[in-house]
Amino acid sequence: MIASVPRPDTEMDSAKVIAEIEAQVNAAMDEASRAIAFHESWRPMAYDEELHMRMGNSFAAGTFVVIRQALRREMLLALLRVWDDQQKSLSLRRTFEALRIPAVLDALIEKRTKDRTGSNAFDKILAEHIAGSCTDYIEKAGDLFDKYWKKGEASHVMQHLHVLRNTMLAHNQLAPQRVKGKDARDDEIEAFYRDTRTIVECLLHAVHATALDMNDTQGVYETYARFFWESVRGESTPGHPSYRAPFDSTGVEQ
Repeated sequence: MIASVPRPDTEMDSAKVIAEIEAQVNAAMDEASRAIAFHESWRPMAYDEELHMRMGNSFAAGTFVVIRQALRREMLLALLRVWDDQQKSLSLRRTFEALRIPAVLDALIEKRTKDRTGSNAFDKILAEHIAGSCTDYIEKAGDLFDKYWKKGEASHVMQHLHVLRNTMLAHNQLAPQRVKGKDARDDEIEAFYRDTRTIVECLLHAVHATALDMNDTQGVYETYARFFWESVRGESTPGHPSYRAPFDSTGVEQ
């Protein structure tokens, strides 16, 4: 469990808050990486027309659909865990609330620059650069967070995904509620997926001084998926170990 992020009253409290923020960012990185793995494994199943042709109208296509739905479900759940706001769990809202407290931000910058407190000019310039970049990364991530949070310009995407999660992904309701207003389509979910990755990247820069380009993570799973799906085909496609020639509309084997 991740402890909630308290508001600091003393220097010791600020150190505790920063430790909790660090844990939150680590958890967000884990979930974002998991979402990338699921999403890049799913993408060919959704958009690769050659793969669809190889699956054809086959018995194997039944399992293909099951796997596609499962990967999509797990990707969306991993993304939503990054954005959850439950007590003692990962919460971007509490993380940004804490980082927007001047005392916490000052303490974070002090921690990041503690080894650059010498009297030489280089240390001073580097400390100023670290302080500036830390603030910039937090502001960039905070702007993207605000975009999707309550009353943000893309908050309808978050609303839709929470309704989807509660009515289809995590629970089974007899009468699912419909989201009001604009629906979140695939392109909006894709933008949400990429913006979430950017938020995590910026927080890693600011909080852990870690430069992680999640495009590299994406590339790894894209490669895994490409090699895997290139070999997949239905039993009505030549090359399948249990190949069965397809039938025409009259029931005659072609």
